[in-house]
Amino acid sequence: MQTVFGTGSFTGLNVAAGPHLIADHELQESYNGWTDQDGVWRSARGPEVRYSGYTTISALAAGRMGGADHVVWLDDGTLYDNGADVGSLTEGDSMDIVATDDGFLILGAAKNWIWDGTHLREQGAPQVTLPSQFLVGISSATQVGYNAAITGITNASSAVVSTTLAVSVGERVLITGVAGMVELNGNTYEVTATNPGVSLTIDVDSTSFGSYSSGGTAYDKAAGLVGDYQFYVTQTVELADGRVLEGKPKGLRQKNKSLTFTAIEAVDADVITLAETDIVTVTGNMFWGLSGTDFYEIGGTLGTDYLPGMRLYRTKANGYDYYLVDEWTHGDADFTYTAGVSPYHTIDTHYSYLPDNELGAVYLPGNFDHDSAPQSDYAAQVGQRVYLASGQNVYWSHFDGIEYYNQSTGFERFPDIVTALATFRNYAVVFSADRMWLMEIATDGLPNITEIPTPVGTTYSKAITTTDDGVLFLREDGLWLFNGARVQQIALQAFDSITSPTSVASAGNLLFVSGSEKSYVAIARGGSATWHESEHYMPYADATSGKIYASNGYYVYEMFVGRRAGGRLRTKAFGNTAQHKTVRIVVDMEGSTAPTVWVNGNIQSDYDGHMDPTNPGDGSRRVVRYSVPRLNNQWVDVRLDTTGDVKVYGMWCEVAR
Repeated sequence: MQTVFGTGSFTGLNVAAGPHLIADHELQESYNGWTDQDGVWRSARGPEVRYSGYTTISALAAGRMGGADHVVWLDDGTLYDNGADVGSLTEGDSMDIVATDDGFLILGAAKNWIWDGTHLREQGAPQVTLPSQFLVGISSATQVGYNAAITGITNASSAVVSTTLAVSVGERVLITGVAGMVELNGNTYEVTATNPGVSLTIDVDSTSFGSYSSGGTAYDKAAGLVGDYQFYVTQTVELADGRVLEGKPKGLRQKNKSLTFTAIEAVDADVITLAETDIVTVTGNMFWGLSGTDFYEIGGTLGTDYLPGMRLYRTKANGYDYYLVDEWTHGDADFTYTAGVSPYHTIDTHYSYLPDNELGAVYLPGNFDHDSAPQSDYAAQVGQRVYLASGQNVYWSHFDGIEYYNQSTGFERFPDIVTALATFRNYAVVFSADRMWLMEIATDGLPNITEIPTPVGTTYSKAITTTDDGVLFLREDGLWLFNGARVQQIALQAFDSITSPTSVASAGNLLFVSGSEKSYVAIARGGSATWHESEHYMPYADATSGKIYASNGYYVYEMFVGRRAGGRLRTKAFGNTAQHKTVRIVVDMEGSTAPTVWVNGNIQSDYDGHMDPTNPGDGSRRVVRYSVPRLNNQWVDVRLDTTGDVKVYGMWCEVAR
């Protein structure tokens, strides 16, 4: 009597030992293969080298930038983007690269870096630093040469003022003490035309004003400001795409009794009390670096790829809003940026002309919201915010850009050291070694934090990916999934050889897990996955646009696009507790080469001489029969070794009692 043990399909790796019955589709081993949704096992495509010639690749990320796919990696301090050298930095002990919207964030060095497609630069904006010689001076327009009497004013669409005051077109004059045309008193106006020694034309329509009767004085360079004011400066850098990164404002403080002011690290500015005819002058240097070292580093060509600059703000004393008085960038005639070991700005003497009602844009953020990013080891982007972890603190960027942080109040301190960050919907998932939290920044700017009820965390920050099902993270005890409600362990036995996880990447329903010189691949379907061991160990992996990229430290590959090199599959043992004699192994397959068959560890020969008599020569689907010695067995362990492009639909063992 003959009995058949076997399976017509394969659904994944073995998760429990035991006999292999007709209805049981599990595999004991799957090496370098796939299982499709119909349960057909086939040899997997291997990787193809995209970039080569590297020595110590220490981090890799894939993402979109400028509407195209980019693979970015770090090799011995040099950053590469799709094979092009884009700049260098000093590496730390453990580097990481995180793809953000239209850029890449490089972590683990002494400062965070951003690669934006044009510049490799530190994350954030340049900040005013000491020693600065940036001075605000006060003098009076009542001095000789700064004022002259008015002898007449016309009622006209552009009023003509009769005065000997010597000014140039584009400058401003303050008018006071006029009788009759009193509407002009206390205001400053731009000069649009001059008749030297005779008159000047100002940009005001005076046709409806009262008629000039007598008196008045015109003042050069006086702003007409009365009251207590404070002045602030910020540093800026304009990028190649026109974006301007701006540091937080630093107040100008009184330096001596002559009312000269200098920028210091404090935000609060000294109060300057101004009379109507006072002249406010601004001049001096503002340093970009200290002790011969740039404190803000940016790659590219000065004047082409980036423009250093500065802005001057003013506010009424104790005012909330800072109003833009003037701004300068590299290339302006009255502004010079001197590069070198201690780069600095120099501006020519600038007069603060504008009255309050003509001031420019308001500096909207709070005083500290434009801090630079803290040095960080972990990052995750959630919506338009980037979360950064340093020690027990998690910081979040502000909505005016991922460049800006508030290091004074814009962070949350967790009870444990933060070991990883991930993105889940509109939350950041915060990991410690054995705890997890969900973190969200509310509309009022305050954090909402919920601890996940689980004793599970991770210390493997790179072995994490976000899929449609949730956050997958690999630990030494297997692969785990957080689905937003609970944390569960999946596919334990598939990963029992991994003791040092290194990477997890997902592209659509394709998953890649690597660590401890072992790697696994799977196709996820409806919350479950069929896992197969791969021969391609890759410690660094990431995905974009449905493609997985990886590196072994020397090459950068695109995974699963190369030739099919064959593989191996082994079922759980066929049989039951009864003794029987194995007669034949049958394989339902496609492929030009029949697999090599091992039974109970022994390679099988074609005893009948007709192992594959049905092979049509084109590799189409057929049934291949392997005769085997009639050995007495309770269970039969069958392994197939394949070469090339092979599909196996099912296999079974025929035995005789």
